[in-house]
This record gives sequence, C-alpha cells and structure tokens, in this order.
Amino acid sequence: MATQHSVSIAGIIFLLSSAVLFLLAPLAMPSDYSWISNSISESGAQGLSGAWVTRLGFLTFGLGVILVALTRWDAWRTSAGLLLFGFGFLMLTVAAFSTRQWNADSSFNELESNLHSVSASVMGFFYGVGVLLVILFEKQASRAVKMLGWAAVVTSIAMPILVGVIPEFGGVFQRIMFAIAIAWFVVQGRISQTKIHADR
Repeated sequence: MATQHSVSIAGIIFLLSSAVLFLLAPLAMPSDYSWISNSISESGAQGLSGAWVTRLGFLTFGLGVILVALTRWDAWRTSAGLLLFGFGFLMLTVAAFSTRQWNADSSFNELESNLHSVSASVMGFFYGVGVLLVILFEKQASRAVKMLGWAAVVTSIAMPILVGVIPEFGGVFQRIMFAIAIAWFVVQGRISQTKIHADR
C-alpha cells in the first residue's frame, strides 16, 4: 500500500509539473510564436533553443499518466487501462519526436515530424476512448468526477475539430483540452490515494 501511495503521489507531481511547464513554454519561444494560434507541439518543435521546456512537459505528462494508470488499473479494467497506459506511453514518444516549426521556410526532419503527428493522433484516440470506458465502468464515481470525464471525452473530439475550423485560435483550443486532461488524471490520482487510505 505504501508503495502504491508513493506511486500515486509521484504521478500527481509529474502531472502538475507538466501543467507548469506548458504554461511557461511560450515564454521561451521566439517573438512570432503565439500561444493563441500556435500549438503546444510547435513550442517543442525542431530547431528551437527553448523547445526543451515543452518536451520536458510532454515527458512529465506521460510519466504522470503511466503512474496514475498503474494505481488505477483494477478500477479502470484492462481495456481502459491499456488505452490510457498507451496514451501515457505515446506522450513519451511525442516528447522524443518533435514536429516541424510553424515557419514553413525552416528546415526540418520530415520523418521525425511525421512520427510526432502519428503518435499525437493515436494518442488522442486512446485518451478519448479510454476516458469514456472509465466513465462507463466506474458506476460509483461522483457526479463531479463523471462531469469532468465527459468534459474530457467531448473536448478530445471537439477541440481538434475546432482547431481545423478556427486555426487562429488553435493554440487556445489545444490548451483547454490539455488542461482538462491533466485535471482528469490528477483527480484519478487523488481517487487512488483516497482508496488506499480507505483500505488501510
């Protein structure tokens, strides 16, 4: 129990650290980067001196998700657990493979950029379906937790669509989706801690 409790705390710390890093990342960007229109991934793009901030954010986000998934595995059941664990793992690959810069004239590694895009797309699917399964499985979850879960599912679908329809606010839409995702995993980590204390 003590080990599981420590894993849960570590997961929450990683998740909150990722939120702070994503907030700070635009400060390390060139003047033509806009957090309103440019994506989080673009703040970790190839060839940027300050890209390490976002890449570290992806890394801590992925590790936080994986640790929370380990402590919630039994409650999430195998299908949801695998999807959300996979989401965390793919977040690590997004940290490893960076997208191209928003400046079309800059040189970039096309293979690395494509790997980033594929990982991000599959990751989004794993996240949306995984959270949906958790909502359906966890019959005893509070109304607030379920509402946060539904917000996560809806934004996982709606925000990518809005990015395509209104690209000038793409950065805002993606950051809303990430904020809800981090909040949902933090809440799941807190639920894990509550259960551990109750079982003692």
